[in-house]
Amino acid sequence: MISKSVKNWLLYYRASLIDASRGGRNKDEILENPIVRENFKLSYFKNDEIKAISHFLRLDPYCFKKVEDYISDKADFEAVYAGEKDIEVVKIDSKNHEFWDKNPLKFYRIEIAPIYMQPEKEHSETVNEEDTHYPYWIPAYMREDGVLFPPKEDDIPIFLREYLAPNPKDSPTIADLDSLDGDNANYLFNKDSWEKYWKDCESYFTKVTDKKYTDVQKINENNSIVKFKICKYRDSSVTKNVINLYNYLVKKEDINYKNTLLEKLLNTSPGEVISDYNNVDIVLPKSHYGYMGSEFPLSASQREAFGKYQNSSYNDIFAINGPPGTGKTTILQAFIANILVNAVLEGASMPLIVACSTNN
Repeated sequence: MISKSVKNWLLYYRASLIDASRGGRNKDEILENPIVRENFKLSYFKNDEIKAISHFLRLDPYCFKKVEDYISDKADFEAVYAGEKDIEVVKIDSKNHEFWDKNPLKFYRIEIAPIYMQPEKEHSETVNEEDTHYPYWIPAYMREDGVLFPPKEDDIPIFLREYLAPNPKDSPTIADLDSLDGDNANYLFNKDSWEKYWKDCESYFTKVTDKKYTDVQKINENNSIVKFKICKYRDSSVTKNVINLYNYLVKKEDINYKNTLLEKLLNTSPGEVISDYNNVDIVLPKSHYGYMGSEFPLSASQREAFGKYQNSSYNDIFAINGPPGTGKTTILQAFIANILVNAVLEGASMPLIVACSTNN
């Protein structure tokens, strides 16, 4: 069972990631003029709207690629949403002559804000755009003819963090951050068609906020139109997957985390300081047989780190830090080479080594 300490750390990391991933949209990412309709039904854009959106996103067109060919007609495009597999979303590079020859059917990745929030004003007061807030954004594809489609990736609608309580007093609140937990955390959206997806997006909004669109953006004699805001697509699929992992770890009560790497990493008890190494142990650590190459021999500090890493009592979690160019990658290569060579010498199976990076 997960310990209270580990659970608290996971909740902290999860909340921090949510705060970062649900940041507000910059003004230069939002189309200036809203899309106006008489109700909340939206399935396509009109010619003048297509022209405005296409110009706004002219540097970011995309297309579908199936195996080695690009989808270039509407029937094949729509077949993508009828269970077509092995489909890849590709950004069109105008400098690549391959796209000129294939002439794929373009689409644009956008986000749509179906509702807005404004402060209460007297009848004589006007509400400026600066006072208008868009707390909820729905990812979508707009085909070059203006027809809307669900996103093919794992993208889902997002509530911006600044409108989720607890939040600053001067920001309007659409819902509580806790309301995104539980069943809502892994809400399943039907992406077989735009109509089903658009309906699910409103249902998800209602589940989280306990409100309908019309409860927030009221349609009456004083306000008889609906305004949709369009924003450039912002990729949040990576952070979404990590957040889902945190959700899984927190809720999975039957996992024994004792002595796992996760528990060791989040252990807050002070570690024992290694100070009993002599120079021979550092320069000539036992079982140091493998090395990646002779071009960059280990420096004194690298040899010290290598010697300490060899001590199995202290290497469950081993951290090395330093400025760029100081040999962190070099010593990591030495660790891996030595592990592999020792496995060969001992006749053991090759160990499983997992590497990950925050920037590639």
